[in-house]
Amino acid sequence: MPTVTATADPSVPTSTQDPQPSSPQAAPPIEPGPRARALLTLHDAALTSTLSALPAPTFLACFPLLSTLAPDALRAVHAQMVDRLREAARADFGVILEERGVLGRLNELEVLIGEARGRRERGEGGDVAPHLLPPADLLAAHLGPSLVAAQGRLNAKEQTLESVNAELYEVVKGQWDEIEGLVAGVEGIVRDLESAGGEMSGVERG
Repeated sequence: MPTVTATADPSVPTSTQDPQPSSPQAAPPIEPGPRARALLTLHDAALTSTLSALPAPTFLACFPLLSTLAPDALRAVHAQMVDRLREAARADFGVILEERGVLGRLNELEVLIGEARGRRERGEGGDVAPHLLPPADLLAAHLGPSLVAAQGRLNAKEQTLESVNAELYEVVKGQWDEIEGLVAGVEGIVRDLESAGGEMSGVERG
């Protein structure tokens, strides 16, 4: 008697089959903050301004025969084209925002700015805004580098003058020493002459 082998129905899940991996949950949409909303508003305004550069009358003027035979249909084509361009531009802009994480980073910037304002209101942080500094500090900060450079040049000139004066002092001192030596020599000669004159006077008297 032939035996019948039972085959498992692939449509019926069994305990030996691997469980299917669960699909990842989509991240919740980011709620735009003030700066993110301003960016979106600016993009919409720029897009509207760009699309309004080709109004329906100008579009109809490009097709004079069709605008005469079926102006309403041509206006509908223009409106449909503008709507599709607007949707495509918004979709591309949304992809860029998502890929770069623009909205999240702008929201992080909002948090950082809020924390900085809070620290400033609480008096934390040593930095003071330039317009809040006293005039003397502003003047010193503005003229400080120039004054330091000028002081350096003056110090260099002073050192040069001191070196020149030291050399001149040595020259003058040498000249004075030479003059004193000459004077001493002349005085010695005078004393010798006086002594010789005294001896000659004694000889004559004798």
